[in-house]
Amino acid sequence: MQAINLTPIRSDSDYEIALSQIDKLFGADADTDAGKFLEILIILVKDWETRNKYTIPSCTPLEAIRFCMENQKLSQRDLVPFMGSLSKVSEVLSGKRTLSLSMIRALSKGLNISADILLKESISQTPEEIDKLCKKASLLPLRAMSKRGWFEGFANTDVKEYAEEVFREWINLLGNTQPPMCVFPKATRQTEKTDKYALFAWCVKVLLRAKEIQTPHYVKESIDVQFLQELKKLSLLTEGPKLAIEMLKNKGIRLITEDHLPKTHLDGVLISLDGEPVIGLTLRYDRIDNFWFVLFHELAHLINDFDKDSTNALFIDDMNLDAAPGLLGEIERMADDTASEMLIPKDQWQKEISNNLPSTQKIIELAFRWQVNPAIIAGRIRYLHKNYRLYPDFVGSGEIRQLFKTVDSNTQNLK
Repeated sequence: MQAINLTPIRSDSDYEIALSQIDKLFGADADTDAGKFLEILIILVKDWETRNKYTIPSCTPLEAIRFCMENQKLSQRDLVPFMGSLSKVSEVLSGKRTLSLSMIRALSKGLNISADILLKESISQTPEEIDKLCKKASLLPLRAMSKRGWFEGFANTDVKEYAEEVFREWINLLGNTQPPMCVFPKATRQTEKTDKYALFAWCVKVLLRAKEIQTPHYVKESIDVQFLQELKKLSLLTEGPKLAIEMLKNKGIRLITEDHLPKTHLDGVLISLDGEPVIGLTLRYDRIDNFWFVLFHELAHLINDFDKDSTNALFIDDMNLDAAPGLLGEIERMADDTASEMLIPKDQWQKEISNNLPSTQKIIELAFRWQVNPAIIAGRIRYLHKNYRLYPDFVGSGEIRQLFKTVDSNTQNLK
């Protein structure tokens, strides 16, 4: 073994020499002379650091995980038992996803990584894209947000000055939940006129409200034909929309109603809250037919497109836009078709109505037979004929928002 200079540490120079020697001996067997020298050196270094109050720069949680992977020759797939899925492993290692407490416990136990290291805030720092958005908080529709009480505690004159501070606080309140970054590159049913900063803020607000609601875990198989039929029947009841919230909640689906912000051109969203689905509705058009179609459209996205393992599951819908050609257009067309089929099957529609304009009595008769609100039938006829003057008394104008006033009044504003 190469001679080791084992002397007391009395200076920074001695300290650096000792660290260099530790680096050379690191990994030596404890029963060998080298291992014994290593142990003595570590004791001397710790004593010097304690006496001189050294702060040792430690690794980040991500660096600790990568070190264990390299040291134990682990692949990303080997981390699946600790994180839940390969996509989650990939998102954590790329810095796109923060560690959950369950992940931290599993990694600490399975890979023998100190929980103190994994719990450090360095892994949950604001991503660069989010940081850029926070710095542009002054571009948000602050007046509209303030009017709703989103900046409670701040005078109107202070809102612009403290907008970034408050918005960063909201992001922090999301915790491990990833903010909806894909609202920018992957919006599904929008135009270039959409104010994407306002849209981002709206999504964050919906996620924060959703986090306050406790639900069982969502199981895709539970949203079957029978469930959808029972949900559809609620449209016949005056309180049906409110009852739908509870029915969906019992299946692990959070439904939030929140007025749209200016220039968001928004009717509904489907968004992921730590892998659990959240449906947000703006009630932009206060009609019975609009409420039920938008709700079932988002449920169609949930059935056809939602991935629990992805933190980037987000579907933004301006229902004024017909689906455009291309991949995203196909997704939207499928969601439209699925929603229409769930509410009124195509074969029944073609058999009873097709391109005809039925009498109001006929609509009532079909509504009773099909177990749907007459507004849904009238609304579809209006849409297919592009004539929104038809059946004005049948679509339930002004009957939805008032139902949710009591629901929203019980929800605390963001602070």
